[in-house]
Amino acid sequence: MTCLKVTKWCRVGVTITSLDETFRKILEPYTANYKQRIRVLEILKDYGISTYLSCEPIMTVEESNPLPLVKRLRDVVDLFEFGKYNRQRKYDYTSKVLKFKKNDKFYCTLFNKVKKYCNKNEIEYCISSHSRPFFIKHKLPFKPYPLLNPKPIMQQKTLKDFLEYTN
Repeated sequence: MTCLKVTKWCRVGVTITSLDETFRKILEPYTANYKQRIRVLEILKDYGISTYLSCEPIMTVEESNPLPLVKRLRDVVDLFEFGKYNRQRKYDYTSKVLKFKKNDKFYCTLFNKVKKYCNKNEIEYCISSHSRPFFIKHKLPFKPYPLLNPKPIMQQKTLKDFLEYTN
């Protein structure tokens, strides 16, 4: 963990699509369960390491609503990232198994609810870059992933120079 604390310009995160374990087993059958992923976030936070949670892909099924994730994890996550499901393959296993359909109105309503909740509760969030075209098409405010270091990155000659620059 100490190597992650070397610089304040480090953020570590995981992806969680839902708190529903049955849903995870369908969507991500060979991955760590959600309790394990949440525990990783808690450990990182305990060590003072900045955390983020990628709440995606958001699909048009209730199990992938990100609001329960935000409410449950707001104390251990510094930044939530939201992104809609994008069908990119000819054969789309996920949508056939979960039986969900494209529904722009659903996404617009959900993203507005998420934005309102996060703003009201001062929760830092951003929108995944792959969702940007959807946001532009529907005139929704797009909030990109924030830079951890707003200064331009300078080339450092030694590790000592780099550590002084980043701390």
